[in-house]
Amino acid sequence: MAFCTNCGSKLDDNYAFCTVCGTAVKNDVVNQPQQSQVVYEEFVPTLGMGRKFAFKEKSLVYSDKEYEYAKLKPITLITAPTFASNGVAQTTSEDGELLTLAFSRKDNTRFNSVLSYANEQINAEHGNAKKYKFVLQSPSGSKVEVYSDYLIVYYIKGETTKGSESVNKISKGFGLNGNGLTGKITGGLGKAIDSIGSLGTGINNTFKCGATGDIIMFADLNVNISGDNLIINEYSIPIGQQNFNLAKEIIDYIDNTLKSANEKAEIPPITSEVWEPIVGKIKEFNFYGKSLRIPENLDVFNSYRSKFKEIAQKCLERARSEYDLKINDFISFMEFFPKIYADNLSPIIQKAVDVLVANGNWTVTFDSFYEQHTSEFHLGIDDYNAMTESVNLTVANNQRSVAGVMSHVPTMVGGGFGFKGALKGVAMATTFNAVTQGISNAAIKNARNLTPPQQAELYGRIKADILLKRVFLDYWNVYISLVCTLKNSGSDIWWQTRDADQQYKNIFQNLSNPNFPQDKVLDTLIKLIVTNPYSPEYYEFAISRFGQSEDITKIKEYFGLTE
Repeated sequence: MAFCTNCGSKLDDNYAFCTVCGTAVKNDVVNQPQQSQVVYEEFVPTLGMGRKFAFKEKSLVYSDKEYEYAKLKPITLITAPTFASNGVAQTTSEDGELLTLAFSRKDNTRFNSVLSYANEQINAEHGNAKKYKFVLQSPSGSKVEVYSDYLIVYYIKGETTKGSESVNKISKGFGLNGNGLTGKITGGLGKAIDSIGSLGTGINNTFKCGATGDIIMFADLNVNISGDNLIINEYSIPIGQQNFNLAKEIIDYIDNTLKSANEKAEIPPITSEVWEPIVGKIKEFNFYGKSLRIPENLDVFNSYRSKFKEIAQKCLERARSEYDLKINDFISFMEFFPKIYADNLSPIIQKAVDVLVANGNWTVTFDSFYEQHTSEFHLGIDDYNAMTESVNLTVANNQRSVAGVMSHVPTMVGGGFGFKGALKGVAMATTFNAVTQGISNAAIKNARNLTPPQQAELYGRIKADILLKRVFLDYWNVYISLVCTLKNSGSDIWWQTRDADQQYKNIFQNLSNPNFPQDKVLDTLIKLIVTNPYSPEYYEFAISRFGQSEDITKIKEYFGLTE
């Protein structure tokens, strides 16, 4: 049993500090070397608020309880410390317990350093390790994650110095040089105003529950270093000397990526190609001693079905690659999925238009066919819109909660830290197509207004494999939109009507009836297959009744039913 070196109290195994007096436990005090962990940092908040906590190699010790990183959600920095308030970060345990980590202004740099380590461990434990190239954690609480061709800025507004600047300007206007007692009074007044302004900033950050990511493509960046700040478009992020070299590496990486991007396009341009019209041929297969004859118009239909399946698979592979590369969290999903979807659907649409032109249909354009197809086949779009609706509902609930809190908070006027506009209504999400064209819309803006835990919960609902299978169906079904257009234009091509399909389904159900003429079962089955050759149950029935045969395998291979 180990004892505290300060107060002599018994120490629980693997705790980072004494639960009686708060003295840090040295690594050699812990009595079980095989389970011991390094105590990285211990924090004791000031201003009489918050609990002690410590970061260890594989766990977070909070007050008198230890939480393994595997059982915690990522730690969210709510607000950086100010002259008048502690910094605050939060995480949630697997049991739903909210842990609030308060740290003092003097511990700001130290906390931000260990925060990056802890979150990397948490993400790794959950199998969600982010695929960024660089990550820069600012002493102000802001963070920059750099990916393959974009970066995410998690911006937290830090302390303000506008009060001191304003007081100094006014003092100089009255001829006060800031020396002696006058200087102390004006300096104290400026700091007091700064504290009030920083407090307002802290309250605003708290209502937002931390920073939300702003995704910026490299092509849209204006990035440089100015003094001790990394300037990224409108954001000024303090980096300090400890992050100066890292900031330079980030800028060099962005520059090199942009240069190489000019040499190879990620998405090849959509170009038309010569496409010879498909001419159908009669196909005949042996079917348990009888002839199964495929007419020319069904052969044409099957050729388009097979060809566009191949094209759809290639485009889906590219979509999957881009998805894995760019989508790392909920914000990147909302930002990038529509464009990935559209960019990889477009080449398939162009192939269909090429076929139409080759067959003499010159009135259909790329845009009109794209609109026609997505109005009928939109599983991937439906999934995205369902997520957008969840975002809107969550934001609406957040705003009602904030409204309840705000009803008990006095209105703060002036100084640039009021709450004007905090309770704006929720705008309806714009169309999916607006996102694909890079138009800023309510869906993405609302997503950024969600708290990080809310974003993580929504992102957890997305099952990429299932989503991309539905995207594949949207891509492949371009052939149906094509065949329908050809059919309506007078082309002789097979098409299954709903009435005929239902009629033959009814006949199929009766094949198993013992009163059905047994000598007509085989002929009837042939008619069913020619009527709708893409019904697997017809082949299963044939095998169960007449046995497996190479002929059945050949027929299924022809119609693409063997996978």
